[in-house]
Amino acid sequence: SLLIVIVRLSCNLVTVVSPSPSIVVVSGYGNGTGGNTLNALQNPLAIAVDANRTLYVVDSGNQRVLKWPEGSLSGEIVAGTGTAGNTNDRLNNPTGIFV
Repeated sequence: SLLIVIVRLSCNLVTVVSPSPSIVVVSGYGNGTGGNTLNALQNPLAIAVDANRTLYVVDSGNQRVLKWPEGSLSGEIVAGTGTAGNTNDRLNNPTGIFV
């Protein structure tokens, strides 16, 4: 079934529109304020959705990639530590993703 994901960079917001007439804000405050908690973003630049409808968001300003399984209210860090770097466990301003 159809899944629409909207990334609003200027609002630090990711919204999912599912087939039933519902809109779910999966991350962000919706007022332009960024954050670094598991339900906030700072400069989301890219998204991907896998076959299980799990949403992945590149949270570039927080140097991480988060995932939200369908129905989740907060994300889980799957890459990066939240601090920029060039070691194997850190990202440095990530800009894309492919799942």
